[in-house]
Amino acid sequence: MKIKLLPSILLLGAVALGMSSCLKGGEEGEITYSRDTSITHFSIGTLKITKTGKDKAGKDSVYTDTINCSKYVFSIDQLTRTIENKDSLPKGVNISKVLAKITGDTSYITYKKWSKTGYKDTLYISTDSIDFTIPQHIQVHTVNGIKGKPYTVNILVHQQDPDAITWKHYDSATGMTPIKAISLENTLFVMGKQGNTPVAQVMTPTKGVPNAWSILSLPTETNPYSLIKWQGKAYFLAKGKLYSSDGKTVNEETPAGLPTLKQLIAGTEGDTPILYAITEEGSGSWSAGKWIADTTPLQGITATTCIHSSVQTLPYNTQLQRLLIAYTTEKNKTTSIALRLNNERAWNALSNNSSASLPHLHGIQVHLYDGVNIAFGGESTDGEQSAFSTFFTSIDQGLTWKKETATQWTFPGTVPTFYAESERSFASTVDAQHYIWIIWGNGKLSRARVNKLGFQPIW
Repeated sequence: MKIKLLPSILLLGAVALGMSSCLKGGEEGEITYSRDTSITHFSIGTLKITKTGKDKAGKDSVYTDTINCSKYVFSIDQLTRTIENKDSLPKGVNISKVLAKITGDTSYITYKKWSKTGYKDTLYISTDSIDFTIPQHIQVHTVNGIKGKPYTVNILVHQQDPDAITWKHYDSATGMTPIKAISLENTLFVMGKQGNTPVAQVMTPTKGVPNAWSILSLPTETNPYSLIKWQGKAYFLAKGKLYSSDGKTVNEETPAGLPTLKQLIAGTEGDTPILYAITEEGSGSWSAGKWIADTTPLQGITATTCIHSSVQTLPYNTQLQRLLIAYTTEKNKTTSIALRLNNERAWNALSNNSSASLPHLHGIQVHLYDGVNIAFGGESTDGEQSAFSTFFTSIDQGLTWKKETATQWTFPGTVPTFYAESERSFASTVDAQHYIWIIWGNGKLSRARVNKLGFQPIW
């Protein structure tokens, strides 16, 4: 309906009101029309969305589809007169032509519509296609022509694919050959070597942007491969003794009764934190001042075995934690995976001979990320995987691994280039902000994060 008809409609309403005001409502009363001008319901329907897929030739292709948006809830704030969706619509949704269902105290509702002379008030009807690429101002009018205070309507749309990974790269030289890295909340703690000398450096990014690295003094004969995170600190070995660091100082932590350790495996938290390690006699755990040997010890681990671990609290019992470790040996063509609960004394070594096993990738890194175990690394020993060609994921605690084929789960070309320039030297960790950090031997630093893990809640 054109805007020039609106005054006539409202005038007729006013005339009708004037006539009806002379009518008696009973013996003494009159009919009084409400002055309420609230919007009581707002929703949208099916919209068009632009997507990227694969054509018959396997190449990326852009196409248009439709998406039902009726389930997206819009909150109406009657105090601030704002209407907004709590969950943003998917990236690519077209909100320039929206069929909206709007209900108010009266049916006299107006919105802004573009014409050659600019935006003008237009009477809303349910079949109207409304442009929400601008914040729309919607008003409810009383039947006698009083304009209500306008509502500002914002339809939020994701500007990023929530499931895609965004990468950034920085010049951030550590001056070392990185071997292993952990994250103490948001502080990156990296160990490696300068020539034959073990070194450690720490750095705390500011809102995801790297700062300068600080050097930590280490005991002689520190083993960089032994670095783990436990009880909020970095732990490592030097001459079989246990040391800890908060990223600022280094302290010897070897308690009385702890045997000489050969390698650290991992640590679990809880009411009674447990440290898992290996001695010359085999694997075991240290807890509450006691060393307990494993009934089923780990095999094939040496002082230079780089072990990656992840710890998950079980959803049905918060006192139980499942520990997963991953490591490689020269002989195996796949990565060794072992599991145990924090109340067990034995490791469960998973079969690594199936087609669903995790390949043996050079320098393989395994992390718990958004509740899923992910793995990546250099070229595989069987020659089937090139360096940093894809991620591998496991949703069943390492029992089976899937090679990710989705476009968003690939590495940018700079990553394998950095790998080659670093002479295959790198380390990685995941911080509390869900950033994946890769520290390269060529003085570069790569940062990645799945977009949805960086979205800030608006409610």
